[in-house]
Amino acid sequence: MKNVIILRGVSGSGKSSFTELIAEPKIICTADDFFMVDGVYKFDQGKLWEAHKACRMKFLQALENPHVENIVVANTNCNPFDFQGYETHAKTAGARITHIIMENRHNHPSVHNVPTDVLERQEQTLLQNLKFS
Repeated sequence: MKNVIILRGVSGSGKSSFTELIAEPKIICTADDFFMVDGVYKFDQGKLWEAHKACRMKFLQALENPHVENIVVANTNCNPFDFQGYETHAKTAGARITHIIMENRHNHPSVHNVPTDVLERQEQTLLQNLKFS
């Protein structure tokens, strides 16, 4: 059975670092990869939709790959609509789904230079949308 791990947290909360702890074979799906150019992060707000589209395509390919056991979605996923498509596809594929909420306790600045007001909005949105069952 495939494992789909959906990481949820503000920019800089450690989602990418956490993915290193997840067992192989794994595929990590993140919109941030779209903005990496020659090892340098070059964010372009105008291409954010395209970045998320590329992330979804990578995810769907990983679901179909029989050699991949763990698929990690490491985007902010603050709103339910951010991750619901991943959940729907994972359920259809019979995958086990785990949500992990990342909390920034290290108080390091965002490695992506995300402005403080954006981080605060992400955190408020995430907290408003947390559901515990």
